[in-house]
Amino acid sequence: MTDLSASTNNINILLAFPMLIRQIILFLLLFPAVSQAQLPSDFKTLAERIKSGEVKMVSGCLLQSPRHTAEYYLSSKKGLLWTNGGALAKAFPELLKAILQSEKHGLNPERYHLTKLSNPQALSNNDLDLLATDAFFSQAIHRSSGAVFTQKLDPDWHLIPLQKNPTEVLNQLSNSGNGVLSTLDALWPHHPEYMALLAERNRIVGLGKNIAVQIPPGPVLKPGVSNERVTLLKTRLLGPGEHSNGYDDSLRIAVVSFQEAAGLEADGIVGQATLDMLNATPASFIDKIDANLERWRWLPHELPPVMLRVNIAAFQLRAIQNNENAFSMKVVVGKPYRNTPVFTETLKYMEINPYWNVPHKLATADKLPMLKTNPSDLEKQGFEVQIPPSDKYVPLSRVDWSKVSRRSFNYQLRQKPGVHNALGQIKFMFPNKFSIYLHDTNDKKLFNKQERSFSSGCIRLSEPIKLAQWLLGNESRMEEAGNIDAMIEKGKTVRIHLNRPVPVYIVYFTAFLDDTGNISFRKDLYLRDKAIITELRKAD
Repeated sequence: MTDLSASTNNINILLAFPMLIRQIILFLLLFPAVSQAQLPSDFKTLAERIKSGEVKMVSGCLLQSPRHTAEYYLSSKKGLLWTNGGALAKAFPELLKAILQSEKHGLNPERYHLTKLSNPQALSNNDLDLLATDAFFSQAIHRSSGAVFTQKLDPDWHLIPLQKNPTEVLNQLSNSGNGVLSTLDALWPHHPEYMALLAERNRIVGLGKNIAVQIPPGPVLKPGVSNERVTLLKTRLLGPGEHSNGYDDSLRIAVVSFQEAAGLEADGIVGQATLDMLNATPASFIDKIDANLERWRWLPHELPPVMLRVNIAAFQLRAIQNNENAFSMKVVVGKPYRNTPVFTETLKYMEINPYWNVPHKLATADKLPMLKTNPSDLEKQGFEVQIPPSDKYVPLSRVDWSKVSRRSFNYQLRQKPGVHNALGQIKFMFPNKFSIYLHDTNDKKLFNKQERSFSSGCIRLSEPIKLAQWLLGNESRMEEAGNIDAMIEKGKTVRIHLNRPVPVYIVYFTAFLDDTGNISFRKDLYLRDKAIITELRKAD
């Protein structure tokens, strides 16, 4: 009787609505929403616990993208995806293939639950589906934005990768009719340098575990030394054969050539840095490539067609025009304890005959001790001081530096334009929070060295006038470009703004495509590779 009354009430309610709305309500009563009903209740409960952070592991596997995975199922109308006749059940083998192939890019397949997913009979449908979706989402994120990026991992890398929304990738897969492999492969960087690193990695893997002659540790090897390690060094560089154990001129030439190719100081002396490169194995080269493939994934996948790129580890600036190298030049970068950060900004103007406003940290750490002992030397080099609250600069002798400490230092030092100026004759400004810029230098002899980490963070250029002329030439300002030398000769400070500011990317690659079209390897100047490799090699 109660059921009959309830039905009668429902009908009476329906009759109170216009026909179209009655039809909609009747449809909803007869066919209730099924989005959540398609999820097994225990699966929904597990997904909610994953979303809350209560559950982090499924079948002994640590979820890599737990939030995205849980939210997808809880909001989706598709229920289980990879099992039980789900929308992607037939694509499951392709997912396994994609995970396995990602190893060629330096990713560890076990981070994406490969062993567990390869034995689906040992998993419940619920666990298999969760792990497969988590693997897909993680692959989507890691291919497009990097697998291990955190500021803690590399505090001086300030190019924060934009993370792809993996749910959008999965929806695209469902709607486009494309396969899992093609959908995920489209997310890798496709920059020519990334592809060249991949090709070199594949070549080295093809060499197997062949290891070149290893030279055991010991004292430096140099002309005049005779021992068995020298014989091994000759075998390593000159090839198999009968070799004496004396370090002769033919070996010195071979060592210098090797050092030049490796970006090491080409002094013909085999110290620790040269020995490390000589003893590098295929595995160590693959590690270096993998660290740099990961760095490429941290960069925007679409880079500007016109830009400047400074590779700190290569001590090189490249001017890029229409996506091709216009020219390159040697640079000096920051010392390991005052390293140059990785970031991007836009070059807006240049200054001819610039003043150097000494950063406070350098003024207190480097200049204050000199001011205390002999300020006249700094005055001869063109330094002057601003004493608060005045905005005028006066001679250094106006301050009793013996009474000034690093804590009480509240002055602004600057150096006037001239032959002694630390910035040389021209500087290029891309305003940034690090106070880093490109500039000339009065110490040209440093460019004769292979390893050039001598600055306090800023980047010194070997050919600054060439860069100035290129920048102005790109804007068809030929008259100004041709007058750079004349402006320098006048000694007057002149600021030249660019009509089309140029992006500057300061990066750190220890394996890269060089100007000859080959992959070059460089010393890990700031010791950043190891942390990346350690994280990449971790499983789930």
